[in-house]
This record gives sequence, C-alpha cells and structure tokens, in this order.
Amino acid sequence: MPKKTREEKIHSQQRKEETLLKMFVSPTLPKEREQPETEQKITITPSVPKEVRSDDSEEHHLHMYFLKDLRKSLFLIAGIIALEIAVYFGTINHYFTF
Repeated sequence: MPKKTREEKIHSQQRKEETLLKMFVSPTLPKEREQPETEQKITITPSVPKEVRSDDSEEHHLHMYFLKDLRKSLFLIAGIIALEIAVYFGTINHYFTF
C-alpha cells in the first residue's frame, strides 16, 4: 500500500475536523439520543466532603463500645438475678439440698 502524500494527509485531517464540528455544532440531537419530554432531568450537584475529625470518630467508637459493654453487663446481671431467684425458690421447696 503506497504512503499518503502530504496533500492527502491534509485533506483527511480537514475531513476529520469537519465531521467533528458537525457532531458538536448540530442544532438537533439524533433521534436515538433524544429524551422523551415526560422524563425528569436529574441534576447532580457536587457535594463538598465533610471534614472528619479524629476526635469525633474516637468519640463515636467509644460510645459504640460503651453501649455494647452496657448491654452485655445488663444481660449478665439479669441472668445472675434469675439464677439466684431459681436457687432461692428451689431451696424453699426442697428441690435443692445444701
């Protein structure tokens, strides 16, 4: 295949530029790309990232761990009290002999 001459290169470059200009300057969009009027257009606004301080995250973690520990403690205390009540009524009715 022979090489392109300088003139052929210039002509091909001009054709590329013309097609690109036609694509961007065309007043109407092709039918494939048109949106029906019934659809609502969604606008996306860029969100500003919030500043995260290490103090806030530490406080959040400490609060979360405190609630977990409190829940476990309450569960254990309720279990121990229920066991003591069962032992008390068991010894009254002579189910257990000590």
